[in-house]
Amino acid sequence: MGVDIEQGLGDEAVEAARKEYGGNVLSQEEILPWWRFFLRQFASPMVYLLFVAALISFMMGELLDSIAILVVIFMNSLIGFFTEFRAEKALQALKSMTSLHCRVLRNGNI
Repeated sequence: MGVDIEQGLGDEAVEAARKEYGGNVLSQEEILPWWRFFLRQFASPMVYLLFVAALISFMMGELLDSIAILVVIFMNSLIGFFTEFRAEKALQALKSMTSLHCRVLRNGNI
């Protein structure tokens, strides 16, 4: 970019870079509500397979087996939900501790 170490970027160079590359900002991730974290636990091939097994067991008259499979699915989803939700909260706490500002040298001024 041909930057002078003593002066930094000039206003024209900054505007040209903004036009070419966009603003120098971090994109904000969407924070998911708790219920989306919970529903996401059911979106896996293993859970689909267990649902099919529960349905087949129910259709074969094995009500106790189908209930047991559904309880396992629900308990697994609860454990996954709490684990993922706590991890996301911890990540958000870490992100809030980081500085999003910095000092730059432009036109010889900080």
